[in-house]
Amino acid sequence: MYKPARKIVNTRSKKNIGYFPSKKNERLVAFESLIERDYIFLLEYDRDVICYKEQPLEIAYRDINRLRKCYPDFEVQRKDRKQLVEVKPHAKLVKILHDEITINKFNAVALYCDANGYSDFKIVTEKDIRTGNSFKNICLLFSYSNIIVPKDMKSAILNVLLSSDQDQTINQLLSKVCAKENNPTIYAYILNMLYYQEISTNLEVPITRNSLIYLNNQ
Repeated sequence: MYKPARKIVNTRSKKNIGYFPSKKNERLVAFESLIERDYIFLLEYDRDVICYKEQPLEIAYRDINRLRKCYPDFEVQRKDRKQLVEVKPHAKLVKILHDEITINKFNAVALYCDANGYSDFKIVTEKDIRTGNSFKNICLLFSYSNIIVPKDMKSAILNVLLSSDQDQTINQLLSKVCAKENNPTIYAYILNMLYYQEISTNLEVPITRNSLIYLNNQ
């Protein structure tokens, strides 16, 4: 069982802590802010991310003759590299980057990365995470990620796209697969396949029944 280097506890009444049901890690991942939770949505969806850990390690460093410790928010293992990531509110980041103690801490993490095989140290804010419609769409698709799509239905959906010379809307797919545009079960199957990126759509616009669906090789 994974044990974070620092236990996440609710020391302040306004702190939003909780647990995310991670599919990539096959366990509950702890978060201590809504921004961290939202970042996890992106990590789960990103096919380049193999796995990730919250509060992965303790880094000791010396700051003006004082020994300090810091705990990066996430370690992210990608296909070809490994990162340490800090998640901060943008407004707070703007303020603390003028703070010498914080600058020294971030520099210590960057040096640790250089010395221990990490590709980089990355700081992300809600402006990097909650970008337009993409984030909302990923959250929507995640809500369908637990559905099991029968093999015959998956084949039927893919065959419609393979046999067509143009992209299909979700409604068109529904009518060709089951002759009913309002079939909620098939609709859920399509969104599940979108989440696992077996088929694709433009995430930059809200997903609706009129969203165009296409195969990933396009």
